[in-house]
Order: sequence, then C-alpha cells, then structure tokens
Amino acid sequence: MFFFKKIFGIAIILIFIISCERKTNIEKIEEVIILNNSAIEYELTLEDILNILYTEENYLRGRYTEILFLQKVNFGVPDGNNYIVQWKSRREGTYDTITLILYSISNKIERRYFLGGGLDFTNNFQRLMENIPGIHITTALASIYDFNNDGLDELLNFGFYGMGRFLEIMGYDIEKDEIVYFTNNIEFHLSETPLEFINFKNMDGFKILTYYDHMIPAINIIDSNYAWYFFSWNNDRKQFENISEYLSDENIIYDIFDFSITHFRERIFMIMSNMEILRDVIEVNAEILGGRSFIATIESASDGNILNNTFHFDSEGKLANRKWD
Repeated sequence: MFFFKKIFGIAIILIFIISCERKTNIEKIEEVIILNNSAIEYELTLEDILNILYTEENYLRGRYTEILFLQKVNFGVPDGNNYIVQWKSRREGTYDTITLILYSISNKIERRYFLGGGLDFTNNFQRLMENIPGIHITTALASIYDFNNDGLDELLNFGFYGMGRFLEIMGYDIEKDEIVYFTNNIEFHLSETPLEFINFKNMDGFKILTYYDHMIPAINIIDSNYAWYFFSWNNDRKQFENISEYLSDENIIYDIFDFSITHFRERIFMIMSNMEILRDVIEVNAEILGGRSFIATIESASDGNILNNTFHFDSEGKLANRKWD
C-alpha cells in the first residue's frame, strides 16, 4: 500500500509539472501567435490547438522543444483548419534548428506537410524581408501571402544552399494533394535591395537582381554577370517566370539590331548544353518579324557528329525557338 501511495504521489507531481509547463508554453505562444479572422470551420481555441500539437507530435520524445510561431492560414488543405507552425528542435550535439510544418487540424491532426527548415541565422539577412508583403516569420526568413492572386496563401522562403541563394514559393496543389514549388531555381544576388514585390507592366511579381539570362537579354548588365529581371505568375505553367528585364524607365527599348554577331554567338554558346561544341555561327534571313535568325554549326561532344541548328530571336531579343536539323 505504501508503494502504491508513493507511485500515486509521484504521478500527481508529474501531472502538476506537465500542467505548469503546458500553461507556460501557452502563455509564451500567446505573445507571438497571429490568428486571422477567416471563416472557422472547426471551433478550436488556442489551448485546443496547442494540446493537439503537443500531444500528437513527437514533442514528448525530445525532437521538438517548443513552438515559436503559429498562424492560421488558407492553403486549401481539406479536412480541417490550416495552420503553419514553426517548431524549434535540437539535434544531439548540434545547433538549434527550426522546422516549418503546414497542418490541417479538426479535433486532431488530419494532415501535415513539411515546408522547410534550417538554422536561425536571420540577424544577418533580415533586410531581405523589407519589401515582401504578408505575415513574416522572421526567424525563418519566410512570409505568408497570396502571391499569385489565386485566393489561397503561399509561403515565400529564402533558401541558402552552399554558395547559392534562392527565392522559393510553395503552395498546396489540390489535384496532386501535395506541396509544390511555384519557382524553379530563381537565384538572387545580395545587394542593398536584393528583391521587391511590385507591380510592373500591369503585373504583380518580383524585381530580382539575378544572373544575366542569355535567353532574355538585358540592357543594363551589372559586372557582366547580373541584371534586374521581373518574375511574374504564369497561370498555365503554374510558375513564377522571368518575363523581361526590369527597367525603371520603361521607355528604354532593347534594339536587337544594335548588337553584333559576336553578341549572339556568345548567347548561343551559353544556351547550348555542355554536350555540344559550337563551331560556327552565321546570320540568315529572320523568320520572325523584327527579329534575327542564326544558323549554328554544332559538334556533338559524345560522337563528333556535326549538325546545324537554327536559333530564332524575336524583336525583344528573346530566344523564340531553336530548330534542330
């Protein structure tokens, strides 16, 4: 009997400790939580949500230590209210890391989607968020906003991989029932104003300082490597794509006839694959009104075969198409 009373007493103490810890967590998260006023399908209090998350996730097994951010969102994920949660986790012997997860929650976790993670190094890069709309997750260099005007939220994130720096936008694809990327390797160069979300040529999109695109030429090339380009939403391809060079003075026009054949030779060389060797380029009559066309003699690096490819550029200097023999 004494042993039973001792065990019972320990259990009461543990319940009290856990209750106090949970209360502390709730009070702490209330300082950073942002809940919007969109329609609520499931009547859940903040305490309900935290109880579900801390109970059903592997928090008690030591991977996740606390919730840093919780935001009700509208990603279109069915079966519950949508929430983005930022967990703070710790791996044995390493730095603290952060993890973003998108949840659909009713009276339990219905679905979860990993949105990315990484180290908290935002003090050095906080200015990247200055010209980005939406609800900012400062410790993740991310923002929640309807960037493509489809009525649903997306998550913008800055990805740092090795020496590369990338703009990433992801959202939920209802047909695929998965998280998809709406960007494809949009790399940006760090500058005083690395990028902005603006309206340009009656389109919403991103003004980005990025590598010179040899398929979409620029007038104002910086250091022979970079130019300001404008990326906007292509609804057919479901991607943010490079539309054109960004020019503050829209009266400046790229004149395709101002450039020598050497200019186009260099562009054709950059457009080719690394399995091709450029031997010669000659200009022929343009097939596109106001544009220019070139026949390139190309050798296959694999078998030495010689082929002629025709490159057609439109009046804006964009590569319109490439035709193989």
